[in-house]
Amino acid sequence: MKGLKWAFATFATTGLLLAGCGEDVTQPPKSELMTTNNKDKGVLGDYCWEVEGKENCEKGEDIVETLEKAEAIPATMGTALTFAIDSKDRPTSGELEWVTEEGKKGKEKLKGSLLFVPQDKGIYYYTYTAKWDGSGKKGYKGEAEYYYKLRVQ
Repeated sequence: MKGLKWAFATFATTGLLLAGCGEDVTQPPKSELMTTNNKDKGVLGDYCWEVEGKENCEKGEDIVETLEKAEAIPATMGTALTFAIDSKDRPTSGELEWVTEEGKKGKEKLKGSLLFVPQDKGIYYYTYTAKWDGSGKKGYKGEAEYYYKLRVQ
């Protein structure tokens, strides 16, 4: 009888631990930016995320205000950067916007998750906007902005 109690307690504890390891579907998955030497988490900005038919939208602060005091991710001119989403459901589309400390702006559609570091030195604030249309394995539907601060050297 004592062995049966231990077996049940072990089974129940394992079940609880495994249940806590799933993805949090109440908000967009986390994002990372990978450079040659670093792997840095993105800061979640604005998003609208659909959960069980209900849309949950959050508006964040401006990217420059949000990341002003954050340490910039060092990157070498012309090297590759990769955006990674911490989920089995990959975004169906992505767009990148950037602004420099001097106010110069740019925008581009991404094909995949790869881009290259600019050829001009300075601080760049990147906004990666990822969109999910609900067609993936997890059925994610929504849009999320991820913020990064890059120091090009």
